[in-house]
Amino acid sequence: MLSTVQPNNRIIKPERVFIPGSAGPLQALRFQPPANRGESPVIVALNGYSARGFRDSRMQNAAANLAKTGFDVYLPILPSIEALQLAPIAVEEIGMFIRDLSEYRRQPVGLFSASISASLGLVACCQSALKRSVSAIFAVGPYGDLCRAVDH
Repeated sequence: MLSTVQPNNRIIKPERVFIPGSAGPLQALRFQPPANRGESPVIVALNGYSARGFRDSRMQNAAANLAKTGFDVYLPILPSIEALQLAPIAVEEIGMFIRDLSEYRRQPVGLFSASISASLGLVACCQSALKRSVSAIFAVGPYGDLCRAVDH
């Protein structure tokens, strides 16, 4: 007989936060886990390249669900991704956010991302400067050939 797990119906609302960064303050939506969790592992949940950006309810729901399971989740608000720019600056911004958040929280962070953002996040995480900043990567459907993806 299988046991049933009652879902946690508590709605986790994001809080807009500003994090000290090497090039100035960084903005993010923060989804905090329930208060009794103690020190929680940190995840950067990078939204996809969509018109809604960090406001996309699908990504916010994913971030809230990660927080319900005990992660402290940051959904960065990055200018290049908001402008839907596929350029080296996007990789730089992702890498800088990961590094600065890791330094601010004094622990390595995980990365959760999908699609083109996952591809850019993987490229950012390959930088030697991020070697100690990243603990895990969950990339859903990253593109191996961005040029072909843009054509579609």
